Amino acid sequence: MSDLFSALQSRTGLAPETLESGVGALLNFIKERLPAERFAQIESAIPQAEAAISAFLSSQSSPGMLEKVSGLVGSLLGDKAGDLPELFEMLSRSGLSIDQAKSFLPAAIEMLNERLPADLIDQILARLPGLGEALKQADA
Repeated sequence: MSDLFSALQSRTGLAPETLESGVGALLNFIKERLPAERFAQIESAIPQAEAAISAFLSSQSSPGMLEKVSGLVGSLLGDKAGDLPELFEMLSRSGLSIDQAKSFLPAAIEMLNERLPADLIDQILARLPGLGEALKQADA
């Protein structure tokens, strides 16, 4: 396990397989929404990115309670939710419960902030306004 995943594991307490799949879900969500050259910057900053995405894609479980929460998020945030409900659905399919997602998402977002250039974070947030709302909630 890399230092990145070790740090995330100590922050969240998640099992390594769950953590890797959760990171994969988040990165896959971002990958689907960014141009390839911009996502390549993420892969450079997070060398385990492709392995985590593969882990997520190969081990998706049935959606759980978190998927139901995604609908609630969409209804509560309205237009501000953007694609955030889809992110919650992906996190649910990665095997994260609601409680696990509460600790995972802020820690994973913090990890991205620590490892990616500010202009790339800005571009991600511009394309993913729902993620920006999650960041604001994490900071509050």
